Amino acid sequence: MKKFGDGSTRLASKGREQAIADYLFPAAAITKWDTMPSPSVRNISDNFDPDVSEQTFDLVAPEFTVDELIKATKMLSSGKAEGSSGILNKILKRIVLAQPRATLNIYNKCLTKLTFPSIWKKAKLVLLHKGPGKPVEAPSSFRPIFLLDTPDKLLERLIFQRLDSHLDSRRTGRPPNQFGFRERHLNGDGTRGSHRISNACNTGQLEAEEALCPVPQGAQLVGFNDDLAVVGVAKTSELLENLLNPVLAKIDDWMTTRGIQLAHHKTEAVMLIKKWAYNPPQ
Repeated sequence: MKKFGDGSTRLASKGREQAIADYLFPAAAITKWDTMPSPSVRNISDNFDPDVSEQTFDLVAPEFTVDELIKATKMLSSGKAEGSSGILNKILKRIVLAQPRATLNIYNKCLTKLTFPSIWKKAKLVLLHKGPGKPVEAPSSFRPIFLLDTPDKLLERLIFQRLDSHLDSRRTGRPPNQFGFRERHLNGDGTRGSHRISNACNTGQLEAEEALCPVPQGAQLVGFNDDLAVVGVAKTSELLENLLNPVLAKIDDWMTTRGIQLAHHKTEAVMLIKKWAYNPPQ
């Protein structure tokens, strides 16, 4: 397996894992479990029937089937790293194929007992240094990656399949413009929404509530998922500044008024130019 970074950056966090984790993940508020709903209330598989407009409760959740287990197992990637238990995905997949009934019994016990084993809630923390220019002494210079336990992933997948099937089985179904976390709906399809916004901006056809622009001639907005690029063409850096900076300011103002913060330190300019020497735009 390829290792990230060089030896110096990997050793930089050694012995400081707890301090870095405490900085990245401040202590959460204490949950008052005595005020939480009882298990009978939380175990709701179909709590609302739109045909009768009444709250109906079903306290018996159907057990997982072998077909559900096999389908969920096939979704586990064999190339993923193991979690705290050290069990690789490919090992768990072989166990399920060899002993499907015994494995299914474990997960059905979790379902009927409304239990998510505590040991499966633990994850292996890997700290990745963000790269050159980030001081290794600063906890914020590390990006945390959590490796979940493999049996936990399989239980989550089984529950997700149930929720997915349930949501799509309702009379109204899910919104047609929801593309994430759905079968047969590519995330890339969601770019049509941002493309509509950018195209409408470019033609000056957006309504006042949605308008970031119209953008000036020579500039264009290109959207992809949650990323937005402002593309401009000009003969000099000064002209490029005059062209794009007002558009960038409008985008920033629009986001701010809607409670969205733009990460200025992650925003960068990419120059496509044939000249070796030029003045970078400000």
